[in-house]
Amino acid sequence: MWAGETHKYKEQLDKYNLYACKNSYRDNKEIYYSVKSFIQRFHTHKGKLYIVTPNQIPPLGEFMDRITIINQDDIIPKQAIPCFNSMLIECYLHMIPNITETFLYINDDCFITDTITIDDFLRPDPVLRVEKTRIIPKVQRRIERLHYKKTIWRKCTEYNAGIYKQLTGEYPYTLAHAPFVMQVSKMNEIHNILEKQINQMIKRYATRGSRDIIMVMQIRALQSKEYEFDDHIYYSYNGDTIPPIEFSKFLTLNDKCVKDTSLEKYLKVIT
Repeated sequence: MWAGETHKYKEQLDKYNLYACKNSYRDNKEIYYSVKSFIQRFHTHKGKLYIVTPNQIPPLGEFMDRITIINQDDIIPKQAIPCFNSMLIECYLHMIPNITETFLYINDDCFITDTITIDDFLRPDPVLRVEKTRIIPKVQRRIERLHYKKTIWRKCTEYNAGIYKQLTGEYPYTLAHAPFVMQVSKMNEIHNILEKQINQMIKRYATRGSRDIIMVMQIRALQSKEYEFDDHIYYSYNGDTIPPIEFSKFLTLNDKCVKDTSLEKYLKVIT
């Protein structure tokens, strides 16, 4: 999913008296380098690539012919429009026309730093990447001890960890910010189980809220009953230091670095 820094997008926010952190839609060409890294390092992938946007065309240059643009308004419920909440949009990715039963979901701030194959995602079961050293309630307690402000995202994570525990009997590991293996059947199942909560998202928020459903976490709850977890380490670049890219195939951008003026220069190097 992607939303670029355009006047139209900002005008829509202003029209409905909504606020979104500028880093959420600032365009540092990360979508271009994310797509580039995927296409060039996943040589065997010949399937379709979809980008969900708020009716925008991202600047993808020579890779544009590989991409199908999906207007988010075409897959979410009509009563949810206008929508500036990526959590809600994620809940409806399975409504993309002709999407396969199993598909990869990749955020635009995730980059492939080494050659990958289908075995990185399916073996043949889905590869469920988590950080086994980080269980969400323990992470949250550590944050509280450090007196960090409990943001909407942290409240949302706690809320979803509670739902995850109801579904599995255990608290979740922290999800690795890497490509997620999604399954249409599991998404439909989550919609059946959490129909009330998802409907409340539609009514309550045009932007993110503390009781949003994190679809990738709840899909993990169902998948964890059938598949094994894969302990994963990834590097989060915060704009301060150059990460050792050889140490992981996947790299993500910390929100703090999105405004870094050296970001595009760095992305050119890693991709």
